[in-house]
Amino acid sequence: MFKPQTDPKGGFRPPSKAKSNSRQSKPPSQQEPLKRWRPSRAQIGVMFGTAYLVFEYVKYQRDYREIPQDTDTSYRFNATAEHFDEDLDSGEFFLGINRQRKKLIQTAWGNVLEVGVGTGRNGEFYDLTKVKSLSLVDQSPQMIDVARAKWKETHPEYMNVSFETQSALEALPVPSVTQKDAGKGYDTIVSTMSLCSIPHPSLLIRHLGMHLNSRSMVNSFPVSTKSSLGEKIGFSSKPIIDSTSRILLLEHGRSHYSLVNWLLDRAAVGHALKHGCWWNRDIGKIVEDSGMEVVRVQRKHLGTTWIFELKLPEMNKEEQSKFQQVYEEKINKMKENLPKEKAESELLWKSVDDRMDRKRRIEDWKDKLTDNTRNNLGVEPAKKKKEREKKVEIGTIWDEVK
Repeated sequence: MFKPQTDPKGGFRPPSKAKSNSRQSKPPSQQEPLKRWRPSRAQIGVMFGTAYLVFEYVKYQRDYREIPQDTDTSYRFNATAEHFDEDLDSGEFFLGINRQRKKLIQTAWGNVLEVGVGTGRNGEFYDLTKVKSLSLVDQSPQMIDVARAKWKETHPEYMNVSFETQSALEALPVPSVTQKDAGKGYDTIVSTMSLCSIPHPSLLIRHLGMHLNSRSMVNSFPVSTKSSLGEKIGFSSKPIIDSTSRILLLEHGRSHYSLVNWLLDRAAVGHALKHGCWWNRDIGKIVEDSGMEVVRVQRKHLGTTWIFELKLPEMNKEEQSKFQQVYEEKINKMKENLPKEKAESELLWKSVDDRMDRKRRIEDWKDKLTDNTRNNLGVEPAKKKKEREKKVEIGTIWDEVK
């Protein structure tokens, strides 16, 4: 039954007419054309990144969950060095990682150390007019060979460069370009996309901090210092560490969003198995535990890409001694356990490789059995059928040419 609407005063109010669509009321010739949505580069990057996360999750969610998180994956890079760049090129292009690499690396100056250099993906971005010397370190001999070959192609005339095959947690080489620089540390230390694959990443950052240029670490008089941007910090009445030396980090890890972190955690083992890196590490917590002072931090790609500029905190003699003592205790304990951890991780990953080989052999056996069954039934196997059709097609084209 129809009930008339009433206004607040109790009077009758006729039912309101439906709002007319201004676009439909106009004739087709006068209607405005529909605007086509065109996604920006950032939106395209987010879409590709999300699709990649889902792909990794679906592919690896059922496998190898029993492997402990943060297991050393460094030895995996020996097998992936030849095709490492091919695997990463497309993903880094769509996400704009190369642009971030270039922006960060071009700020490096003086005596520069890069750890976890890999295949030398940062080599082309260095401004060599500002770089006195460059030391490139990686513990994978195969990766170092690729990096050395790429450097000779891009910078054949630059000679103040060295390639070291060693762990970044060991005693690092000291720059000695000139007598004036002898005994000093590095002005800039670079690490890009390497904290995900190195064991004890917080200790590594502190280890790198102890290799920064510290010639003016202790002074007996007030000094004024400037930041890397040339901004005056001011005068200090206590001895301070040289604040111009920097550690530059470009890393990937946990996101702002719980859903993304859930996907990263679920697919972490499979991703480590394929690429040799744990992409779900909390980079912010790692930097905080290192004890280094954060000069600048920036996050991109839903918070999964981390950009840091770090320096040693300002300390007097007593604070510096305590800082050094804690560092030495941790590094010595780590060095004692490192061979055992490395051996255990290699055995673990070897068992995973054996399992994958068995799975691959079973799949090959199934394919072979299927082909044999088809042959017994007089059915041509699909693979041979495609080859035969291709030969027929090539023969037809050749006949036409003749």
